[in-house]
Amino acid sequence: MLVDLSTTPVAKVLGQVSAERRIGDLQIRVGKFVKTIFFDSGRAVFAASNMKKDRLGEALMALGRITPADFERASALMKEGEHRRRFGEALVKPGVMDKDELGRSVAKQVKRIILSLFEYSEGLAVFEERPCSIPLEYMVSLSMHRMLYIGIKTMMKSRELVLTGLGDLDRWMTLATVPPFPFGVRKCSAEELEILEQARSRVTLRRLAWAPGGLSMNRLRIVYALVASGLLQDVDAQRGVPQPPVQMETSTFLLSALQARPDPS
Repeated sequence: MLVDLSTTPVAKVLGQVSAERRIGDLQIRVGKFVKTIFFDSGRAVFAASNMKKDRLGEALMALGRITPADFERASALMKEGEHRRRFGEALVKPGVMDKDELGRSVAKQVKRIILSLFEYSEGLAVFEERPCSIPLEYMVSLSMHRMLYIGIKTMMKSRELVLTGLGDLDRWMTLATVPPFPFGVRKCSAEELEILEQARSRVTLRRLAWAPGGLSMNRLRIVYALVASGLLQDVDAQRGVPQPPVQMETSTFLLSALQARPDPS
């Protein structure tokens, strides 16, 4: 898979990889920067980046959770012994962080990297099908439905890409019977609440995105977020169209979460 992000929104790429339950690496390349999302059966289980601000150590230092001395000590530990350690392992070994706190930090970092992708309106997306290279003990699990909802609504800036993602604005839509991820309305704006209320009955995308004077960029973005995340459903869509699988969300490493709360899927 090779996709030009100036003509195809990254949200569509992420949704497709997840819906098709792909296993492998999705690289997003913008200039000299590369961000990689690791998928296992459609689940986003890890993310990496060659941008300094996206690295775990730098992020933890910026938050004040570790000191420069802790960073240097962990960096040195990574190189000791026959087997190269991950940075997180090098923080756990001397007791700077415990495994649970590390898991929470990694999950937040993966989420930040994925959400940052929605800002891009250029670059290339390249997916390579191969066995997931992330060890089970370092996998997290994020709901791609939620990532699509938050990323589109808060990060997308290109009107053209939002319109491309929405497609035919005269399609009829309605609210999903069951949201594909835990969704509450407490943080919804008045405009989003109005859109959700309209969608209780059959309504076109154009009507949902319409404001006095024409199509509103903010309403277009909200509607695209609701559609891509599965909160709005196409009334006339054919059965069998693949959707991102409903996924267990963890705020820590997947294995730790499964031990505490087994998930049949």
